[in-house]
Amino acid sequence: MALGLALAGWAWAAGDFTRTMTPEEKTAAGLGKLSEAELAQLKAAVERYKSGEVSEAKKEAEARAAAAEAKVTAVAEAPASGGKKQPGWLNALLTLKKTEEKPDEAEEIETRLAGKLVNFEGRRRFELENGQVWQMIEAGSYAGPALVNPRVTVRPGLMGAFWLKIPEAALRAKVKPLKLE
Repeated sequence: MALGLALAGWAWAAGDFTRTMTPEEKTAAGLGKLSEAELAQLKAAVERYKSGEVSEAKKEAEARAAAAEAKVTAVAEAPASGGKKQPGWLNALLTLKKTEEKPDEAEEIETRLAGKLVNFEGRRRFELENGQVWQMIEAGSYAGPALVNPRVTVRPGLMGAFWLKIPEAALRAKVKPLKLE
């Protein structure tokens, strides 16, 4: 008889996990703060979990995430215009993808400045022929002859810093990316 009552009680509570909780447990879990609709959604989610549906939904979500990751990786590994592969750190910036692998620190971008480099003071923006735009983080100056399309290299430094170097102007500046594509 007692076993029959216990089984009946379990069957009655099976569709509603909150019926197995004490008032203190309900309060501690914050269930009293939920609207009837929110509580119904929670109960339905618990039932899906108990029936194993959640594991299927999780597998589908993981498959979608893996497909998206593969697409991001393919874009990041695609060669840059001109057939030259871009440095790993630049690909990570372009895709905002955080990789576990450490890109080669010696890799750098080699291009030319778009236009003239003339005298300046302050935080200059550098527009490059490859379409990128970099801005000086710290104030600097250049007081030399005007240079037309001088050679430029951008190299990653420590702690997320980037260095732009124009050898013809003996200029080395700490920069940040403004436009990378």
